[in-house]
Amino acid sequence: MRPSAQSSGSRGGRGGLVGINLVRTSASAGLPFEAFFIVFSGRPRLMQDETVLESLVGLDPGHPAFVELANRYRARGDYAGALDICFNGLTANPASLGGRVVVARIFYERLQFPLAARELREVLQLAPDNEYVSRLLAALVPGEPFEG
Repeated sequence: MRPSAQSSGSRGGRGGLVGINLVRTSASAGLPFEAFFIVFSGRPRLMQDETVLESLVGLDPGHPAFVELANRYRARGDYAGALDICFNGLTANPASLGGRVVVARIFYERLQFPLAARELREVLQLAPDNEYVSRLLAALVPGEPFEG
């Protein structure tokens, strides 16, 4: 699915944007909103508000957007909502490492350290070479082996 250009512009100068293109994908055509991408230095990034994320996750709980949506809920302190989004997302997409890291972070922030450690161990089972998660687990659980 190739994006189609909607508008473009550029702004020069120090710290300015160069070659910004807003595009709409054909995948977003059936959704009740416009999903726009910003292309900067050849890499598209989805510019989404929470309504867009909720629409994507509502249509497909395992959509990768569930990680960002749950993280936003977590950031504003809605841990129950964030966990609900994550558990639904992980049921549909159990290989989502980002979803498990968000769950671990929620448990950590709620001082539920054994549950946070359990989620981090799950990530390491799926990605044993993930040094970042290995370090988090070693910091969370004293004496936890860290090979790095």
